[in-house]
Amino acid sequence: MQLVSGQKIALNPLIQQASTFELVIQWCADFEVDISSFGLGQHERLYHDDYMTFYNQPQTPQGEIKLSFEQEHSSSNRAIFHIDLSQIDPNQTPRFVICATAADTHSSMRNLHSCQIELQSSAEVLATYTLNTSSLLQEKALMLVEIYFKNDAWRMAAIGQGFNGGLPALVEHFGGDVAEPAPASSAVPPIQAAETTSVSAAGRS
Repeated sequence: MQLVSGQKIALNPLIQQASTFELVIQWCADFEVDISSFGLGQHERLYHDDYMTFYNQPQTPQGEIKLSFEQEHSSSNRAIFHIDLSQIDPNQTPRFVICATAADTHSSMRNLHSCQIELQSSAEVLATYTLNTSSLLQEKALMLVEIYFKNDAWRMAAIGQGFNGGLPALVEHFGGDVAEPAPASSAVPPIQAAETTSVSAAGRS
């Protein structure tokens, strides 16, 4: 199944009642791209800082989402989200949004050579969403896909929506607070989720 931007699908008919599946993000770029997910609670706000999953925090507290990375060569990369629906409380975190961000201030997502998201189960590709970046301008971040619970069923939406401000803009969009930069030099200011302790997304270590 080939998805287009804005399309929404029910997961159960595809994964055949299985509780686990993978979202595989494959991209090719001449710059570093950060992949992350946001677990949203009430009012579409980041439920807790533990539910922002990224390179330095690769899984959520109950193992609902686990993130791993693979690099095929210098410019081709894969990020794999291992998702276990049986561990997700839809009353707590009914939405998980997968995002991509340019890691430096000089690059934009329009300059991606390619980006594709695959829904996989038991190593079988069930749905594919190929991102078209031709309509983008200088956006630093992209909301790629969303896994969400509606009408007693889990679903997926292909989004492809851009943001100009990069990772801080995404965090604010999802209800988090971006703290002021510390006096010491830092490439990315620390990020604080609303009403939680701080989340640091300051690069890979």
